[in-house]
Amino acid sequence: MFGSLSEEVEVKVSADKAWQLYGSIKLGEIAAKHTLESIDVLEGDGGVGTIIKVYFKPVEVKVAADKAWQLYGTIKLPDFAAKHTFERLDIIEGDGGAGTIVKVTFKPEFGIPYCMEKYTMVDNDKMVKEVEIIEGGFLDFGFTLYRVRIEVQNNVNDDTGSSCVVKMTIEYEVKEEAIDNASLTTIEPFVVLMKIANEHLLNSA
Repeated sequence: MFGSLSEEVEVKVSADKAWQLYGSIKLGEIAAKHTLESIDVLEGDGGVGTIIKVYFKPVEVKVAADKAWQLYGTIKLPDFAAKHTFERLDIIEGDGGAGTIVKVTFKPEFGIPYCMEKYTMVDNDKMVKEVEIIEGGFLDFGFTLYRVRIEVQNNVNDDTGSSCVVKMTIEYEVKEEAIDNASLTTIEPFVVLMKIANEHLLNSA
């Protein structure tokens, strides 16, 4: 099964001028100024084969880092997300550590039936986790790489140790024929998930 998502909006400038923004790395740079922490171009110049790394603005959570990591760094996070934003979650292999593979089935309104995710790195000492889509999801929309990195850090501005900072990063690459689908890398699902997860942490403190 293959689906697609699209959005159309009228812009009061000529097509070639709009393309100078939408068809180049400038769009990502503008997004970084307004909604993101920063964007790094790991490879390329905005054309085919370019690999982009998107850094979300860190989110402060009013619980200790080790408590936040018990949710963000384990299988509890996708299991928690399944109850609030997904249709269901199936653990195919593993127990939440490196090498774990999970199948996420999305609700119909997402326009994406499912994806298989692999935990490529889980560092409990540094509180860093990396998850990569290995089947379905964005790969069905022409992405050749889609990786999410989650970091939980102590809040350097809090001497009491009662709060922490959660950072999220997305790294992706898109095939030439699917370059328009790069716009699917919206921050909205992650914003919603982090909001729900952080409220859960606060209520269980």
